[in-house]
Amino acid sequence: MILLFSVVSIFVLFALKYFIDKKDDANIKVKEFIVSKKFLETVTELIVIILGATIAINFTNIQEKKENKQRTIALLEATKSEIEESYNLNSAFISKYDEGNFTIGELKYNASCNLSTLNKVLDNDMVIVTITPISYQVLCNNMDNANIFNDMRNNADNEDGNIYTYVKGINSHLETILYEIDNEILYLKGKYTEKNVQNKYYKHIDTKYIPIDTENN
Repeated sequence: MILLFSVVSIFVLFALKYFIDKKDDANIKVKEFIVSKKFLETVTELIVIILGATIAINFTNIQEKKENKQRTIALLEATKSEIEESYNLNSAFISKYDEGNFTIGELKYNASCNLSTLNKVLDNDMVIVTITPISYQVLCNNMDNANIFNDMRNNADNEDGNIYTYVKGINSHLETILYEIDNEILYLKGKYTEKNVQNKYYKHIDTKYIPIDTENN
């Protein structure tokens, strides 16, 4: 796009220079202008102008991308704090239930799945074009799945034994979201490449979920 802009600008400025000079010398022809000293001066001027404009545009784009990364990091960190609160509360409640200090009904009403900030962040146009595609996919999918488990928890009867599974399902997806947020922040800080982000996520999933045939062996 910048190259196209530069080429078009050269032709426009060249034509403008020619017609300005033509006012001074009504008899000058395009061919004569091209072989004249004025043509060389014009080309030099245009090269300097275009180079300056190109450098300025590139610098602006680099600065804008850098600022977008910083804003995205701040949004992801704010989102992480909110999700960590839900994850830690759920972990504590699950432990209480495992120890017999919580009823299934208490687990249902105290469990949390606060993903409101993440939902807004993932709808932000700046964030969409700044984070890696793999992180965007992972965050969206796990947010949707956590919300599905949360709806199942909310709609369950107070004595439904599946509530325990629903809350653990919520936390499993919250854990993956937290992992991927950290993964993405490292990329935005320049410590990971996009390939690193993808490989780290796949390694996390391989570690987290043990294949059924492996368990049987």
